[in-house]
Amino acid sequence: SQDIDAALDNNISFQGAEVDLTGNSLVDENGNPFTGTAKISATYFDPSTQGFGDAFPGDFVGEDQSGNDVAIESYGFISVEIKNGDKNLQLAAGSQASITLPVPSLLSSQAPNQIPLWYYDEEKGTWVEEGFATKQNGKYVGEVSHFSSWNCDMVMETSKITGRVVSATGTPMPGVDVFLDAVDYFEVEWLVTDASGRFTIFVKSDALVDINAET
Repeated sequence: SQDIDAALDNNISFQGAEVDLTGNSLVDENGNPFTGTAKISATYFDPSTQGFGDAFPGDFVGEDQSGNDVAIESYGFISVEIKNGDKNLQLAAGSQASITLPVPSLLSSQAPNQIPLWYYDEEKGTWVEEGFATKQNGKYVGEVSHFSSWNCDMVMETSKITGRVVSATGTPMPGVDVFLDAVDYFEVEWLVTDASGRFTIFVKSDALVDINAET
C-alpha cells in the first residue's frame, strides 16, 4: 500500500509483481478526472503457496469471451484497489494500465508464452475473460482497462468424478462436506453431498487429486 501522485506516471512494485499507471488516467466515482494524491493497495497471490484456494475469489470457473462457462487453472492473480480517502478511483474510459505477475517457479516449465487474463466480476460472482498477457523474462505482462482482481488463467480440460459418501454400515450420508485438493496442479474445491449422499465434481483431466469427506 502506498501513496501516489495521480498526475504522474507511477510504477508500483510488490511481491515480484508490478502495476504501471500513466499520469492523469484516473477518475473518481462520477467519472471526473482525478489528479490529487491517491492510495493504491495491491497484493499478489501465488497459486503454489499454501492457502491460495482460501484467498481465491469465487470458484475455479470463468466466463470466456464467447460467454461460455469454463474451468480455469490459475497461474497467479493480483488484487488492486485505488482510493481517494474512502472513495474508489478507477481508470478513465480509454485508459489502460500495465500489470506484471511473476510466473510461479513450480509452473515455469509448463507456462505458455501467452495466457488469457480474467477479472473477477463481483456482481456476477465469476471470473470474466478480457485480454491476455505475454511471458517476458519469467513474468506475465498485460494491459487492463479497470481494476479489481486480475487472474492469469488457462482454460482447463476437465473430467467428471461422481461419488457417494456412506457410513461404516453403508447408510448414505447427506449434507457431508467434500473437499478436493489437487496434487499436481493448483485447485481447491468444496461441496456438500445431496440427499442421497452423492456428489459430482469436475477435475483437471489426467491429473492427480485428493478427495476427502468430513462430517
